[in-house]
Amino acid sequence: MGLFRSIGKVAKGALGVIAPTLASALPGPLGDLAKKAVTDLLGLDPEANEQEIEKALATANPEMLLKLRQADADFKLQMEQLGVDLEKLYLDDRANARARQIAVKDKTLPALAWVVMSMWAGCIAALFFFVPPSDNKDLLLLLLGVLTGGAKDVLGYFFGSSAGSARKTEMMGEPK
Repeated sequence: MGLFRSIGKVAKGALGVIAPTLASALPGPLGDLAKKAVTDLLGLDPEANEQEIEKALATANPEMLLKLRQADADFKLQMEQLGVDLEKLYLDDRANARARQIAVKDKTLPALAWVVMSMWAGCIAALFFFVPPSDNKDLLLLLLGVLTGGAKDVLGYFFGSSAGSARKTEMMGEPK
């Protein structure tokens, strides 16, 4: 399993804004190609860990970010020339995960989904009826943020994510 299959959300989020095509290829079968492009541009060892990549992205100068943006465009063009449909690969990967869930009938995933959604709803409801203690307010808001991310992931898994929304996000990152 490559590094980018478990890369931190901070690094993947930052890379998703700067180079969305490379970021979307990281967890898939083209992850090693994308990883090499990113680590080469950041001047890192191909075996760099996620903290090193996050640090390099956080401290990258504008010229480096521009090079990452260009590498993203080059990677996208190269994939189009090869006839590789990155979106289809992503959707196939998601379909395989769902097919596996149907085939094994594992109860863990639905149980975890119920737990996350219940905790999220409970946290929201609690904020309507209780004033959080000032000592713990930041901690509770952090918990709500984490649960909101988990709820988004649960809803995305069970109901799918809009490809149009992903394209909109990608377009927002493109230079004018």
